[in-house]
Amino acid sequence: MLTWSASPALEAILRGLEDAQRAIEEAKRYLEERLTPFQKYLADQRRSMDQALRQLDARIKPLKQYLQGQEQNLERVGAHLDAELKDQFDDFARYLGEQRRILAEAGRYLEEQPKPYRTYLDDQQVTVEMIYKDVEQKLTPFTEHLREQQRILERIAQTDILEEFRALMEYMTERQKALDKFAASPELKPEELFRDTGELARKYRSVGEGRYALLARVLERCRAADEAFNRSLKPSPAGEPATEVTRAAG
Repeated sequence: MLTWSASPALEAILRGLEDAQRAIEEAKRYLEERLTPFQKYLADQRRSMDQALRQLDARIKPLKQYLQGQEQNLERVGAHLDAELKDQFDDFARYLGEQRRILAEAGRYLEEQPKPYRTYLDDQQVTVEMIYKDVEQKLTPFTEHLREQQRILERIAQTDILEEFRALMEYMTERQKALDKFAASPELKPEELFRDTGELARKYRSVGEGRYALLARVLERCRAADEAFNRSLKPSPAGEPATEVTRAAG
């Protein structure tokens, strides 16, 4: 598990991530507190409209039943006329046709009765959506910032960056093996350590064909550290002031 406190840079990364997470949680909490009442308003509106529609349906039901009965009667009379009396009662047949038209129009009228209620409810939805839309516009800079952060994360996850980090990990792993080998040797031969780390540096300079700038900087920094370590291991020339280390050893 990564120990974030092991480095100021890691701590800075963690603080940034935690700040971003807190900002998102705060935005969610802000929206929940301020928008929940409007959502409840719509739910209450739907409940009231459903109740009103049930009341309307109860009032219309007897009329629908009446129309259905009249339509059935007309069907029976029409069938009788068509079978036996069509030629004798042409005028009556026309009257039946007019009755069918009236009944159909009455049926359409009853079917239209719930529509104003549903339209009213849709209008309430549109009204609340105006509030939601205003909040959305106010949050646009925040969401655009989050999208930019997402694009940054996507760039970090690009193939070439992942390959460079893989190369860095492999280099550091092999470099540690060289140091382990040096530390485990009773003779502590630094020349072997620097020979091994030098070979590693030459090996990884060709990785990425010059595209990995971070890898190049790391290799250079490690080379400088090796040279400084090598110089510090050599005894001071005669006549030069002794260092704190040499004085303590003496």
